[in-house]
Amino acid sequence: MDSSLAKARKHIFWTIFVVYEAIKEGTRLDIVYLDFAKAFDKVDHNVLIRKLAENKIKGKLGRWIKEFLKDRKFRVVANEEMSKNKK
Repeated sequence: MDSSLAKARKHIFWTIFVVYEAIKEGTRLDIVYLDFAKAFDKVDHNVLIRKLAENKIKGKLGRWIKEFLKDRKFRVVANEEMSKNKK
């Protein structure tokens, strides 16, 4: 199994468990879901990585963003035609 898929499944199961426990115990729970993919697809990744370094964004967040952007590919659909993968 792809390690990123395994990590995603682990986080999904953890989230379900936390929500279940909160409901069972009557505890208040706030959850925020963010769609970083669309935000990062709108900027040049090399520029973003350079800006992260310039602004000293490092640690877990900096590594996460760099790994998220590493070898990222995308496609465009126009007139019912899909483009080839682009980096």
